[in-house]
Amino acid sequence: MKKILLATTMLVGTAGFAAAEVTLSGSAVFGLGYDESIAVGNDTYSVMETYLTATATVQSDAGLEFGFEQVFATFSTEDARSGTGIQNDGTKVYVSGAFGKLSFGSVSEADEIGALSDIGGLNGLGVDNVAEAYTGDSSAHNSADINYTGTFGGFTVALSTNLNGPADVTDSTSAIALKYAFGDAYVAMGYVDTENFGSTATIYAGGDFSGVSVKAMYSELDQEVGGKLDSYGVYASYTTGALTLMAEVADNDSSADTSYGLGASYDLGGGAAVVGGIASVDGDTKAEAGVSFEF
Repeated sequence: MKKILLATTMLVGTAGFAAAEVTLSGSAVFGLGYDESIAVGNDTYSVMETYLTATATVQSDAGLEFGFEQVFATFSTEDARSGTGIQNDGTKVYVSGAFGKLSFGSVSEADEIGALSDIGGLNGLGVDNVAEAYTGDSSAHNSADINYTGTFGGFTVALSTNLNGPADVTDSTSAIALKYAFGDAYVAMGYVDTENFGSTATIYAGGDFSGVSVKAMYSELDQEVGGKLDSYGVYASYTTGALTLMAEVADNDSSADTSYGLGASYDLGGGAAVVGGIASVDGDTKAEAGVSFEF
């Protein structure tokens, strides 16, 4: 989500620290969706999501930044109508400096350092999820609650794990990744391991070239029981003026059919865009169209 400071940024004096800064940012989407796989209920439906992010930061005398981030979200028109739809969509605290950034709470899984983009622009049509079926916290891998990420020159290293609370009995999942950026291109490797389940190794590559953006990934899951499973995905977009066109294809060994889709976005200015897409996801047609905006 794009972080833009509001004009009403609040400054709060704190002993031993520079002034504290509190900012708000947000985004929303609305429109219509279609999902052929829905057997009971409406296969054509309204779509609405809202996200409001509150961020508070302070800077120590030594130059370290300490931050807190809270995301409030509504995920559907049903939630909005009922008045009970505002949910906590993630809370994290962090410290950052020349050494990198150490985060606790709702954090990213390190091995998804080169994750694909989705198409559609509203909820997303899920073609990227097919490629990422064995990475991050997908499959039987568990969500991380601690992440370290550091960038040094062209190299970025990331580590994550799920220590959780003292009463938690979830199997441990740990991940590591290394990314190298050169010019407008990058290559990366990610690895995630979950005890009593297995591990996934992933390679990524991509870049931006004269208006064309390309991302690709290939993963191999090595299960302790059940053998090996592979997945792959390729995403490409082309921007000319205010118009961006997108295409994506993905498959994995757990899917019956290859998934693919096309999308488009037209920039209206001021952070708003008309968006839409259509895809075949594991053999089912899905589509969405509407408006997105952010501030």
